[in-house]
Amino acid sequence: MTAPNTANQIGPTAIRQVLFVCSQGAIRSRTAEVLAIRGGLDARSCGTDSDAVVPINDSLIRISDYIVCMEEHHAAAVREFMHAEGKPIYVLGIEDIYEPFSPALIAILREKLSDRLPKLAETLGNAS
Repeated sequence: MTAPNTANQIGPTAIRQVLFVCSQGAIRSRTAEVLAIRGGLDARSCGTDSDAVVPINDSLIRISDYIVCMEEHHAAAVREFMHAEGKPIYVLGIEDIYEPFSPALIAILREKLSDRLPKLAETLGNAS
């Protein structure tokens, strides 16, 4: 699913909830969640694996305005849920090779988001 260009207008006044999704919900999506919260957004993270720290569920998807997945298979898992229909889903293409909150992970999150959601990337850039 290709998200509409209007999503680039994402910002603290336009967004209520961002959901970040990876496999375990512990490294990539958790890092993105914390940066988004520090940047002033309401964010959550979850994982698609059955033993994830916070397993993906329909409730998380339902309350989310934007869903940001680390890999395509995460987006496929999101699309299996009833409330995913019509939600903007973005895939960053970030592999599971990083340590939590590592400078390399933070840099690639900001870089990949700046390509797809510049205002969200800017918000993460304001977090430290």
